[in-house]
Amino acid sequence: FRARHKAMAECSSAATRAALSRERGFDAEAQGRDGMTYAVVEFANPAEPSRTVRVEALVDTGATDCEISQSLIDELGLTPFDQATFETAAGISMSSALYRAIVRVEGRESLVLLSPSEKDEEEDSDDSEDAEDAAARAADAALDAAHGFKAISDDGLLGHDALAALGLLVDCGRRKLVPAP
Repeated sequence: FRARHKAMAECSSAATRAALSRERGFDAEAQGRDGMTYAVVEFANPAEPSRTVRVEALVDTGATDCEISQSLIDELGLTPFDQATFETAAGISMSSALYRAIVRVEGRESLVLLSPSEKDEEEDSDDSEDAEDAAARAADAALDAAHGFKAISDDGLLGHDALAALGLLVDCGRRKLVPAP
């Protein structure tokens, strides 16, 4: 988040954006808005491949598996096959069901592990948020809103195991997926 904010601040003036675009060879305004890579991803039920959902997913090479909301998992009719413990980027450990799903991206398809998104786990948690966490969350939300971002900017997550299975790499400069050589 802080890196995104710094990039947006760096691109705050039209003259700076134009200079960066010339210097770096990319649209500095678009890059400054959001330095993350997204892809349109289709998930399908392996037992019923015609049962699908499409989402805009954050491509996260720091994540292992894929994630979508529990409501979409339910829509696909998936049943859990295992339970796993994950550690989030914030260092929080949580237990979650694991599902198998077909993932389709850029005309490629593979079987992947899928879990409910972290936000679903947080909503289900009985732990109450302390004042400091609530204040930090409110400050982050205000900063996102000031720059026109939604609080939750992705409907799914595409992790590195899925990218490898699909034979795709992330072109960070152009913020897109490309076939592995």
